[in-house]
Amino acid sequence: MGLVRKSSWWYPARWIPETFGTARRGRLVLVESQALLRDGLAHSISAHIREAVVECYGRVEDVVPGPATLVLIGVDPRRNDAAESVQATCQTLRGLCGEAPIGAVLRCDDAALRRTLGALGIAGVVQHEASLAVAIAAIQLMWVGGSCFPPDLSRDDEYASARFSPSEALEPAPVAMAQESGRKNGYSELPLTSRECDVLRFLREGRQNKIIAFELGISESTVKVHLRNMMKKLNASNRTQVALGAGLDG
Repeated sequence: MGLVRKSSWWYPARWIPETFGTARRGRLVLVESQALLRDGLAHSISAHIREAVVECYGRVEDVVPGPATLVLIGVDPRRNDAAESVQATCQTLRGLCGEAPIGAVLRCDDAALRRTLGALGIAGVVQHEASLAVAIAAIQLMWVGGSCFPPDLSRDDEYASARFSPSEALEPAPVAMAQESGRKNGYSELPLTSRECDVLRFLREGRQNKIIAFELGISESTVKVHLRNMMKKLNASNRTQVALGAGLDG
């Protein structure tokens, strides 16, 4: 079961079935100055990612050096030096935790800061208005090596402008093939084509676009086109909601 480390105390977390398959056992570093938000998020993460050992810190200076599977930082866009602060924080944490992916939890909305975070190469952004279920799903994706960004960030904007070669032109899959693929993958209730079901399967495993492209033998641009079409069909606004099958009743 997951564990939360706070000072010298460890708190066992109850087991909850994971959404994205088997998670890697490892260290999750959470840096957030607000104690209530920090402790509440830590316990929620531990409850849903049972292989994670969550270490909580109020300041980046207190982080114990060592490899980590994922680093999460709380970001307050209301600070006058928010952009400079988050850049310095990311640089410090990369020195302390190696190549661990870094995710950001925003306390309020700020489009300019979200773009700054994207430019820094972080793994994903959890926005303040997200429900607990969506926030945990985003963190799970980052935990297994995936990424999660709001639609206005460049990585998601690429869906709309993605191009693919004529040899990879998307044709509607026969209904029988789509239904058969859906049954094999357990997605028979979703209005997706055979290839979209394949993409969804890898998406729910937290795979990045380039990995999905390699596994399916198609280009990364084609994967983005599939994702764009899936978002429309599922009434989803980002890849996390697609992975959760959101919007089916919309």
